[in-house]
Amino acid sequence: MRKFGVILFALLWAIISAGYQPDAFRVHVLFDQVNKLQEGDGVVLKAQNIGFVENFIYAKEGHFKVTLAIDKGFETDISEYSRFIIVEDPTVAGKKAVRVIQTRLGGKSLKNGTTIEGSDKYSVFFEDMAGDIRDGVDFLKKGMNEFSEGLKGLSENEQIKALRKEIKRLTEVMAKTKNETREKIINEILPLLKRDMEKLREQLRKFGREDEMTPLDDEIKKINRI
Repeated sequence: MRKFGVILFALLWAIISAGYQPDAFRVHVLFDQVNKLQEGDGVVLKAQNIGFVENFIYAKEGHFKVTLAIDKGFETDISEYSRFIIVEDPTVAGKKAVRVIQTRLGGKSLKNGTTIEGSDKYSVFFEDMAGDIRDGVDFLKKGMNEFSEGLKGLSENEQIKALRKEIKRLTEVMAKTKNETREKIINEILPLLKRDMEKLREQLRKFGREDEMTPLDDEIKKINRI
């Protein structure tokens, strides 16, 4: 009997060590990019770890299907108003995590095994967000700093593409927000984007390619007119 108990304990420990939770609540999230997210990385809600990334596969449709195993105790916290974004893990330095954000209070709870689209880390904060404007702007600022780090090591052409995409995202955010939020974005977020543009402009100037920044400059001007 004692030997059976030892074997059972060893089996349970093997399951826990492998990160498998047979009774977990699972959500499948579709992301265009996983941004160095790995299996075993955490799932966080309000800076609290509520689960982990069980696995992910690259689908034929051109996106990643990420399966999240969430503690059953948080099942009712995952609703139709939940949004999922990939961030730096606030509980483990140097690791990525999937962050769950509630854009509204209440809502119908998701069913176990639901597949949902992942969200853009910018626009999700202004999707009728339950939190305050300061939270959203602070997160945008952090996102821009992460974006700046990501530009390092990219070629000039890759940086142009990345900046164009970021300007488009910020433009979409501006179009959805109220005047007070737009003013904060223009005063606190836009200067960070312009800083990265100026760094790239200096690089291009060395090769006589600074004219390639003109389309980006035009897009920035449009933001100020929204």
